[in-house]
Amino acid sequence: MGPTQSIKTCLAKPLHFKGRAARSEYWWFFVVTVLLSFLFMAIDVYVFQKDFLEQSISFWPASDAFAILSSLPIAAVGARRLHDISIPGWPSIVLSILLVLWTVTEWGTSPDAPLSNFIYVVAVLSLFLLVAAIVPSNRGPNQYGPNPNEVPS
Repeated sequence: MGPTQSIKTCLAKPLHFKGRAARSEYWWFFVVTVLLSFLFMAIDVYVFQKDFLEQSISFWPASDAFAILSSLPIAAVGARRLHDISIPGWPSIVLSILLVLWTVTEWGTSPDAPLSNFIYVVAVLSLFLLVAAIVPSNRGPNQYGPNPNEVPS
């Protein structure tokens, strides 16, 4: 699956947590989302005069809005990607919820801030999902459906 088809598929299924997603579907959407995140950060820096060197994390309008809006499609494709290797999709959903909480609150900004230890949960879940996203698809169907690489388009 190429980048255009991946983006179309992920945006068409923002709440579709069932089924399976091939590595290419996940990675193309992930890479485009990360690149768009940098674009929205640049908008915040140049349009809203945000500073990367400020000591506290404050509201970045464009970046935060994009992070919140992209969290559901990312969580959904992440869950489907985990299903592709026979793992339940809840870690992807939990990570997305934690990242949205991180975006809309200031937890984790200092060691004495509320919920500051959840940064470790985010780090472990992120590492787990990174490794899981690299693992090749299980051959044949599994409990989550047919292999997306073997299904005729």
